[in-house]
Amino acid sequence: MGKEKKSSVAVIIVCLLAIILGFFLNGGKRGLNVDDYSHRAHAFDYATGGWRPTLVPSQANFRPIEGILVPNLAHALPRYEFPVRLAILLVHVANVALLGLLAWRLVPNRLVLVAVLWLFLIPVLANEAVVRFCSSAVYPPSLLVFMVGLHASLNACLRDTSTLKRALFAVLGIGLWAITPLIKEIVTFLVLVLPLIVGFLSGWKRKPLRRAFLICASTFALFSAWYYFVLRHSYQVSRRGGVEFNLLFLFTQRVPAVLKRLVWLMGEWGFTGPLLEAMRLGIQEWMGTYWGWLLVLGFLVGLLAAVLLSQKEERTGGAPDAAACGSLLITGALWAALVMCPILVVRRQIVEIRTLYPAWAGLSLAIAGLLGLITDALSRWFSHARRLVLLVLGMVLLANAFTMAGLVRLYDLRWQWDQDQIRAFRQAIPELPDAEPVWVMPVTLDEKCASAYLGRSTMLDRYLMGVFETPWSTSGALSMEYRQQNINAVASHRWDRLHFTDLVRSPSGQIESLVVQGSEVPVSSLIAFTFREGEVILLDPLVLVDSKGQEIVLDLALAKRYSNPEADREAMRLPLD
Repeated sequence: MGKEKKSSVAVIIVCLLAIILGFFLNGGKRGLNVDDYSHRAHAFDYATGGWRPTLVPSQANFRPIEGILVPNLAHALPRYEFPVRLAILLVHVANVALLGLLAWRLVPNRLVLVAVLWLFLIPVLANEAVVRFCSSAVYPPSLLVFMVGLHASLNACLRDTSTLKRALFAVLGIGLWAITPLIKEIVTFLVLVLPLIVGFLSGWKRKPLRRAFLICASTFALFSAWYYFVLRHSYQVSRRGGVEFNLLFLFTQRVPAVLKRLVWLMGEWGFTGPLLEAMRLGIQEWMGTYWGWLLVLGFLVGLLAAVLLSQKEERTGGAPDAAACGSLLITGALWAALVMCPILVVRRQIVEIRTLYPAWAGLSLAIAGLLGLITDALSRWFSHARRLVLLVLGMVLLANAFTMAGLVRLYDLRWQWDQDQIRAFRQAIPELPDAEPVWVMPVTLDEKCASAYLGRSTMLDRYLMGVFETPWSTSGALSMEYRQQNINAVASHRWDRLHFTDLVRSPSGQIESLVVQGSEVPVSSLIAFTFREGEVILLDPLVLVDSKGQEIVLDLALAKRYSNPEADREAMRLPLD
């Protein structure tokens, strides 16, 4: 076996060990989180408490494939969590392989290939797509469908084969791309990278470019039909403010807003914030076990083997390294920008961690291209430049693995904390009426799950939302806990407070309802509570204080009627806006 083959084996070993370090801390189990509860409730059998498979999406005109996949996927957690998580990870690994293949087609250079693989293998900045929400877990399948379609379209444009085979590849590519908005529309604009890639690979010949533009035009015709006749009428698009194509609005308002959000996600909420804390937690978790030491030692040995067995300098392929790496850099940058387009054109859509998954693929290409250019320049006067870059990439991969391990532990802590909160609520309220609507209102709960585990204050507490911090997860979790579909919720997260804006009185002047978070909540159907020191404390009476300092005391009869006599109670003062 030659040196390069041995180096390739070492690279694969490093990848496998990085995956184990990053995703399989204590089995890699993470349970449900926030949105998962409401999705799981959609496939929940309230009679038996089991799984009710659903093939009907909750909204047929908005991501119907996601609407079928996610509820069934969420219901498999936590009982069948390992195979579900493994399947999601395998889809991600397939994306990594296909992205590496694309990089190899553009730059047939081993260093660039390894850079793409190692950068995208553990996408810590886009971690939600591979380790968190079930609703985020459809980002890898949507990118996989796009990637297969991209390679099929490239074959249709570039392969010197029969017209029939090229047509079949084109139909396959267009067909797969047409499916993507039914899963996630985030990758729809990515089809525009096809002409650029074809241009780089064909030397800007007319025939391949004409085929590429024809495939893009056909795909966008299908996208446009789906948008015009179906998507624009969906509730989800309307509640986000609808779609806006006014260029002045996009460049003066949407672009600055999206860029500001990206900077915040990558900086304060990313590498200089919780992700740094997560890396420390990951190191603490793995280095506390002998298995962790063995895995890290194996990783370092594999990395050194990959570095030392690689050639000092490698030029593979006809095009000069600099030109090929430049094409990869441009392709990756355009890729990352195009992923943001579906977010830009929706008025109130924001960039989330999970939406960065396909963008991170593009950034991996761009960074790999940049590293290729740097290595090409350095190798002229430093013969070990390639090995140095490979070593740095390996250490980045190890840091990413530790960071992901810390995040996996954090998700597990959050899941356990959520379960403690649900159990505590059930102990305080053993049963609920099933013949009338019930409204549940969590107020200023203790959400410091990471601090409780670490024994110190940490910003990781702020990274994940709890089950009782959104109305949909509160309602979904308690509906499944009590097997009742009459449970509603009003809730707010810890970065804001509940807003009481009005009181609705009866003709006799008695307060019948509260307007809180925009919902009218009957006082007779309300249960308010908080969570502190592992216990649910019922808030009864509820005291609202208006702007003049006048107190309005509300007795919550439902809580008195159905609560455990031993449950703790306290009065709580809340402002009336």
